[in-house]
Amino acid sequence: MASDDRDLSGKTFLVTGANTGIGRVTAETLARRGGKVFLACRSEEKAAPVLASRYRVVVPDMAGRGASAPHQGLITMEAMLAGLDAAIARGGVDEARLGIAGGSYGGFMTNWAVGHSDRFKAAVTMRSVVNMATMFGVSDVGWGLVIDELSATPWGDLDRLMRFSPITFVEDINTPLLILHSDNDLRCPVEEAEQLFSALKYLQRETKLVRFEGQSHELSRSGHPRSRVIRLREIVGWFEQYMPVG
Repeated sequence: MASDDRDLSGKTFLVTGANTGIGRVTAETLARRGGKVFLACRSEEKAAPVLASRYRVVVPDMAGRGASAPHQGLITMEAMLAGLDAAIARGGVDEARLGIAGGSYGGFMTNWAVGHSDRFKAAVTMRSVVNMATMFGVSDVGWGLVIDELSATPWGDLDRLMRFSPITFVEDINTPLLILHSDNDLRCPVEEAEQLFSALKYLQRETKLVRFEGQSHELSRSGHPRSRVIRLREIVGWFEQYMPVG
């Protein structure tokens, strides 16, 4: 996205930066329709133009990612919500109809956000991590993902890993949650999605799991064109179901 006004497919998007005091909103995209807001975690910026035809879209910086501080999830969430609040302060936003979505680390943060807040009307999580303990050593990046983020192993400090795993807070998820995952995802294996989906179904929460056959972690960028179209339709359909435009 550019740092100025740009016309994309007939729609005008205002992309700006706003210092939130905690993190920096690196791309705030405001459409001209409706008062609903869609908060996109960074890795889902490619879906933003599609959603911006129906919603106002805010894409915040993932502040805190890769930080050694143990409260990195909380730091990032605070930065995300500060960016959202900065957009709301500009007016024209219905705070009762907010949505959130993200993929990969953005998916982790989406899971974290809905497990710690009932602020959002609907959510979409994609190719995400839900359990830091079960992620140890099963990713194509080995155990580095868990060690680099939390400096812990399942046998050495399981409590620490679970304390920063969204699955630990699944009972607090009340937001309708769409889960999208590729069954050939080697970065974040599909069983992460299955854990979250199974837990939410057990708890009788509103959820849906869509698995993309033969697709990888790169679905949104280099996946099969048909699967990429289905993915976008699922995202838009979910938000239109719980945040109808009109």
